[in-house]
Amino acid sequence: MSDNDQEFDRATEVPSIREGLPRQYQMRADRHYVDQLAAQSAGDPVRMIPVNQLDAEPLDVGHPLRPLIESIRLHGVVHPLLVRRRETGYHVIAGRKRLTAAKTLQFTTVPCLVRDVADAEVEALAAADNVRTIGSVAGDHGSAWLGAIPLLSAHMSGIAASAGLCGAGVGGLQQHALDLLKAHAWRAGRLIEALTLLANAPAAPPRARSIAGIIDEVVDGFAVECRLANVTLRVEVRDVLSSAGLNDGQLAAGLAGALMAVLPLVTNTFQPTIVIHATNANGNETVIEVIQHNAPVTSHVVERFFDSSRPQDDPAVIGALAVKALAEAHDGHAVFEALSDGSRLAITMKRRS
Repeated sequence: MSDNDQEFDRATEVPSIREGLPRQYQMRADRHYVDQLAAQSAGDPVRMIPVNQLDAEPLDVGHPLRPLIESIRLHGVVHPLLVRRRETGYHVIAGRKRLTAAKTLQFTTVPCLVRDVADAEVEALAAADNVRTIGSVAGDHGSAWLGAIPLLSAHMSGIAASAGLCGAGVGGLQQHALDLLKAHAWRAGRLIEALTLLANAPAAPPRARSIAGIIDEVVDGFAVECRLANVTLRVEVRDVLSSAGLNDGQLAAGLAGALMAVLPLVTNTFQPTIVIHATNANGNETVIEVIQHNAPVTSHVVERFFDSSRPQDDPAVIGALAVKALAEAHDGHAVFEALSDGSRLAITMKRRS
């Protein structure tokens, strides 16, 4: 048996007790787990539904499921599926990959959010929910960054779909649509800023602002997306730091790019946390670090992190290169390195007098 076969066997090993739950919960009815899911879903009821009652459209060929299978084998289905009732069961609106992974692992039940929505709303809600999984889309690589145009278009479609649901939905559905609208709009705006930074376009005149305030502003912008993905962002700024000598607009764009680049690394891990540090160094340098201890990275990922030949229709690539552009615009440098249990992205910038 090859190493790959052994790895796949481990990934598809059937759990003996926990079914679709994280390892610390031993029963489907564990009250703490149900309370945790209910809190994450902003008041919407979460139900453990038998897998054989769930119907979903088939996945496109080529979806990479092995990392998700391994994550679910270890931690269970952390994010509930979005489903609606049918006469003979339930139809999956969002969460087809999670359902496929759960079936591969022979789970008998999975956590679900049940929503009663009309046929006309299902497609729009499924499209809007894709904010958590938007990645590469087909684009023209012949011109620099032209591939980002379909990506921005996808976000704009998500905004339109979410906006349409805001008027039609009620209660939890309407709040869900509002959250998705905010997430798509924030992403689209940050992608435009990152592309502007990469194009070396003239920057707006800098303003002296608190660096902690700039970081908080970026973190607040990602709050909805991180809540949907169950990711915690933590800020650690111990010194009183000013953006004087730096371009505050570029700093915000580069930091947003750093989060766009790092968030995909932790997407399929259990309750991930990303920590943002900011310090002064050597008197005239500011260092910002984005660190995660949930997902080990390979040497291949490290080597290609700032590689401009990577697909330019991937927000993670755009984000990583925006980080590099931010550092170079301030006569500094950016470093991405592997830690024993995660990764560290560091941006060093020199202040101009």
